[in-house]
Amino acid sequence: MIRGYLLGGCLLSVVTLTMASHEGSDFAKAAGGIPTTERLDLRQVSFLVTAQPEFQDRLYTRAIKQLREANISWPESDPATEKSATLKLMLKPEPLEALCPGKVLYAPSFMLIEEVIVERTAEVIKDSTWSSTKAIHVREPLTSEEIENDLDGFISRFIDNFRMGNPTVSPGTKRLQKNRSSEKAAPTRSMGGDVSSGIRNVSLKGLKLEAVNFLLSAGASYKPLYSRAMELASKEGIKLAFRPNAKTPATLTLTLDSRPLDEVCPGKVLYEASLELVEEVKIRRNSSVYLWTTTWSRRNVQVTEPVSTNKLEADMNGLLGQFIASYKLDVAKK
Repeated sequence: MIRGYLLGGCLLSVVTLTMASHEGSDFAKAAGGIPTTERLDLRQVSFLVTAQPEFQDRLYTRAIKQLREANISWPESDPATEKSATLKLMLKPEPLEALCPGKVLYAPSFMLIEEVIVERTAEVIKDSTWSSTKAIHVREPLTSEEIENDLDGFISRFIDNFRMGNPTVSPGTKRLQKNRSSEKAAPTRSMGGDVSSGIRNVSLKGLKLEAVNFLLSAGASYKPLYSRAMELASKEGIKLAFRPNAKTPATLTLTLDSRPLDEVCPGKVLYEASLELVEEVKIRRNSSVYLWTTTWSRRNVQVTEPVSTNKLEADMNGLLGQFIASYKLDVAKK
């Protein structure tokens, strides 16, 4: 049986137009280059580490040590007290079991998750306002040293961003409240859907499709799939168009991307089928800072057999069909 993997980390937070487009980068960008961690109150931030059980304590301790050495620390607090933001470090490979024996699926990331305001609807959702990620990939199981190297890079980038945004923060020596967690702990509550899932459901009411830039990423199948997408939308009374010269438009990106894994998993591919609407939002904590984020999405990434043209067409029909149905339903609401 072919298993599918819904990805967290990089999937909802943002302008991710291809599976590898954000590797090693901070992809939640503020207007004017203002660090998105500006005015971040660390007393309102939980710190979570998700990793293999045998590595988790060591990775948590290593991260905290580096933050303390940079004079970035959190005051002690009651672990039961709910915080408004979460720093989440994801360093957990997922075994591929019988599908790719001896291999793992790995998408490490470090994210600051907090409330943002969608300008179009005024909805408040939880999403990433700062993030550093590496592209999802299939590989051999990682050593502890390799995972530590990823941790070091993530922590270093966060320290740089925080120092830039908060240059007057006094050095602290208070202890950071420990809060080790698996994915099941401290769920993210969001009107738009959990930031760690492949689904985001901000209302599409008020969305001006004539100002939305439609993009398709489908490799060699681009031309026939683009024509079919236009035909499908037209039949539903929806007009989609590529608008490269539009002024800061919302972007609707359909991705049907298949990447061969011959070197690590012969005969298999890493396949992404997704549709994401990216719009401008502002950080609730600091409303002067705007960034781009995904407000509506359906996304699935899986390791599978090579994908047929019929499969690509079916996935495209399903994704666009869901978006069009949501759009019509939301527009009809008073």
